[in-house]
Amino acid sequence: MDSIAKRAGVGPGTLYRHFPTRDALLAALLEKHFEQVENICAAIEADEPEPAIALQRWIGALGQWMNAYEGLPEPLRAAWSQPSSVLMPTCQSLVDASDRFLSAAQQDGSAKPTLTGRDIFLAAMAIAWASSTKNADSNAVAALQEMLSTGWVARLR
Repeated sequence: MDSIAKRAGVGPGTLYRHFPTRDALLAALLEKHFEQVENICAAIEADEPEPAIALQRWIGALGQWMNAYEGLPEPLRAAWSQPSSVLMPTCQSLVDASDRFLSAAQQDGSAKPTLTGRDIFLAAMAIAWASSTKNADSNAVAALQEMLSTGWVARLR
């Protein structure tokens, strides 16, 4: 936080007065990006009649949102385990949207009935985290999203 204040040309006290924690600063930065993901969610809901495709598009949008800033999946993961985190309402809103897309896909039989919106959110977070690592190549996101949507078993013996 001190280096952020220095780069912004303000004193640490000023930064901490407005943003008492790193998560509070991150939440403020994410507001713009959260509006974008809400708009994408609404567009998918309005434009996509196929629940499975809508869910797939939502998972992609969620992953892109989670990579808005380098290292974002880690604070989201931490927030998920701390209900008092300022990031938790954002996470819960995304879980709720994931639930809506998943429920529609479950109702038409294109998604497993045992999954939850939380599962989708956590899987998207895992993909976002993995795709941001140094070892990920340009195909990592597509491969992980395909594995999420189709599973990894080629054939049961």
